[in-house]
Amino acid sequence: QYRSEFDEFCRDYLTLMLKPSKQFRADTIYHHFREFFHNQTAEKSVEDVLRELRRFANFYARFSLGREADQLLDKPSSRLRKLVKVASPLMLKLHDCHNRIEQFDSQAFQEAIELLESYVFRRSVCDMQTRSLYQIFASIAYKVRDDSPLMSLKVALYRIGRKRRFPSDSEFRDALEARDVYAMSNCFYLLDRLENDSKEKIDTSQFTIEHVLPQNENLSASWKEMLGLEWQTIQETWLHRLGNLTLTAYNSEYSDRPFQEKKTMTKGFNESPLRLNRYIRESSKWTAVETEERGKTLALQATRVWPRLIVNMDAVRLAELREHQNAASNFNIDTVGFDTEA
Repeated sequence: QYRSEFDEFCRDYLTLMLKPSKQFRADTIYHHFREFFHNQTAEKSVEDVLRELRRFANFYARFSLGREADQLLDKPSSRLRKLVKVASPLMLKLHDCHNRIEQFDSQAFQEAIELLESYVFRRSVCDMQTRSLYQIFASIAYKVRDDSPLMSLKVALYRIGRKRRFPSDSEFRDALEARDVYAMSNCFYLLDRLENDSKEKIDTSQFTIEHVLPQNENLSASWKEMLGLEWQTIQETWLHRLGNLTLTAYNSEYSDRPFQEKKTMTKGFNESPLRLNRYIRESSKWTAVETEERGKTLALQATRVWPRLIVNMDAVRLAELREHQNAASNFNIDTVGFDTEA
């Protein structure tokens, strides 16, 4: 275990320092690290090289091993790590900036982490490509600037390209309303974050996902009567969508009971303290209309919980200008060449 974690730290550290075009293979990390260490100690003392290595190892432990001591950073870091562990090279860079740069304080760092959480989760909900995430995060890390870490992070996310783009509010909201949310690996995470979108948190660790309209294909007569003649189509269409899902500690008690029983029974929806269940408590029936309306309400709330990318366009234009200037610096009159016959 220790060996694998140290190898992964070395991989992330070398990725940040050497900026390779491809991710290092596991069986080459030792050789790359040995060469890097040799080159570094040719210019610096062994003590200085080890001191810097230890500093970044501390950053790695905070994110990848869940040892974040800063209360502002602990929960957002934990959420991001559960969504995507391969954000580690970028988190090393951001920790480095936080450690060295006064204006990149814990509040700014928290905003950066939550922005990355939003980027990853929005793309997951929208079923956008998730391959090569390690290289994506590494490439973003290379573009984080010491003079403006948070702004340069936003600019990098904005300029990342259409296939890797940050989903818009409309893309995110439409996907949440229409897709099979129950099949998502992060379904519980989604419902928990929606529930705890408040300063007053509720511990949901002992809760499970509940379908308001039951999953049982043999619905009771009460449910069929409420849904009408098209009950089967309604169940197939809306069963696993966001509007029909909630959290409860009484999943087995609710079972396939009629809607009114689920509301009025002991510990039923009417007694539930969860904010997620407010709309259900206030509903007298549960049909496609109520399910759709609740889904739209929750999807709109989600656009606030996982915010969209907002970036200063002047900063974007400045980044583009710098990129063109850097590219131009590789050429001069001698290397460009001219056609003397022209």
